[in-house]
Amino acid sequence: MNIAEIVGKNLRYARKASGLTQKQLADEMNKYQSDYSEYERGKVQLDYEKIVFLCDRLDITPNDLFGYDEWAPERAENRLKDDKSKQRP
Repeated sequence: MNIAEIVGKNLRYARKASGLTQKQLADEMNKYQSDYSEYERGKVQLDYEKIVFLCDRLDITPNDLFGYDEWAPERAENRLKDDKSKQRP
């Protein structure tokens, strides 16, 4: 698996864990959903500005995105559970 595919896979996990659709993120990036999907499929590499935006938006680190911390869906689920427990009833 090449780095673009690893980033794409991790991007997909983070997006889903954040409860966002490809279209929502694409709109925020002023892109078409089909263009955004190229990132998640590892067909197009992200530039620095997109990396910073996506990490900030999805509340992940570049290490998470590039797989240096072995990003896993379980971590995202645990973070979401923690966030929900902090919300008022």
